[in-house]
Amino acid sequence: MAGGSITQRYLDCLLLRCQEAEGLTALTDDNGLIKVANSVNAAHYFESVLKEWCEDTFFLELGFDHSEQLGIGINDNSGLEGRIDGPVGCVFDEEIKKFENFRKEWVERISVAVLRGFDARCREYIKNRRQWQEKGEESWTISKTLVGALDYLQGKMAVAEENLNRIDFVGAWRSLAAGVDHLLFNGLFMSMVKFHDAGVERFNGDMEILFGVFRAWCLRPEAFFPKTSDGLKLLKMSEEQLRDTISGGGKRMKENGIIHLNVAEAEKIQNKRVFMR
Repeated sequence: MAGGSITQRYLDCLLLRCQEAEGLTALTDDNGLIKVANSVNAAHYFESVLKEWCEDTFFLELGFDHSEQLGIGINDNSGLEGRIDGPVGCVFDEEIKKFENFRKEWVERISVAVLRGFDARCREYIKNRRQWQEKGEESWTISKTLVGALDYLQGKMAVAEENLNRIDFVGAWRSLAAGVDHLLFNGLFMSMVKFHDAGVERFNGDMEILFGVFRAWCLRPEAFFPKTSDGLKLLKMSEEQLRDTISGGGKRMKENGIIHLNVAEAEKIQNKRVFMR
C-alpha cells in the first residue's frame, strides 16, 4: 500500500535522526536530547493525524453502510447492527502501532540517558556509608554529594519538558522516577548501610528535596518512588513499632502503610536500623 510505504519512510527518517543523535553523544548533551524530543513530537503528530483519518474513514464507511441498509428495508436493520457492533479496524492500525512503539522506545531512551547521568553523579552518595551515622551540617538541608546529581536531573528534565509534547513528557518523568527509585532502593536499602537516628533524619531530608523536584509534575511524587518511600517509612518508625510491624508479617505491614515491600526486604531494612539506647 502506498500510504504504508510513505509512513514507513517517514518513520525511518525519524529513526535515523534519533540514532545519529544517540550515536554522537549518547544523549548526554542538550542538543542530542532536543533532536530526539523533536523526532518524538513529529511521530506523535503523525500518529494523531493517522488516528483522525481512521475516525473519518469509520464514519464515512458507516454512512455508506447505512445507505445500503436503507435499500434492504426500514424495519430490517440487523445487518447494520452487525457491522456497528463488530470489531472496528482501521487501515492505518499497523502504522499507528509503529509510531506508538517508536515514541515509547525513544522516550524510554531519554529517561535512561538522564538516569545514567544521575547515577554517575550520585555514586559517592550511594557508597558513603559513614554519612548515615553522622549528623548533617547545620547549614545544609541536603547531603552535599547529592546536590550535583539532583541539579543534573532537574536541568535535563527541564530541557525535556520544554521540548517534548506533554503526553510523552509524562512518560519520561515517570520512567525516570521508577529508575531512580530502583537505584536508591538497591544502592542503599539492599546494601551494607547502617542507619542511625541522624542518618535517618539526613536521608529523610534528602528525599524531601528529591520529591520536591518531581512535585513540579505531580501532587504526590513519593507515590512514584514506592520502594524508597516504604523503606523510609520503616526507618522512621520507633524501635517498638518497627519490630511489631515486621513480626506481624505482610498483613501488619500493609496496616502500617508498607505495601510495596515483601517481608524479606522489610527484614533487611530492619537489620540496618540502629537505635541508640
